[in-house]
Amino acid sequence: MKPGEAFAFTLDRLERVLKTIERGDAVLASSPEAVIDARKRGQVALLPALEGADGLEGSLDNLRALHRRGLWLL
Repeated sequence: MKPGEAFAFTLDRLERVLKTIERGDAVLASSPEAVIDARKRGQVALLPALEGADGLEGSLDNLRALHRRGLWLL
């Protein structure tokens, strides 16, 4: 991948998750209680997360940008 591509891909995937939540197709798993409540209502709860750190491209600025957009788990 060229520089910036892994981060752009990661940011795109995060935006897709957030748009799914914004549309109401899922809820944000902001706490264990939110997950339990979502399950009781028959909804899906999503926790924005990044598996591995390749998408950060070694940059703390990229990590900060993802965190500002809602990434909570790495």
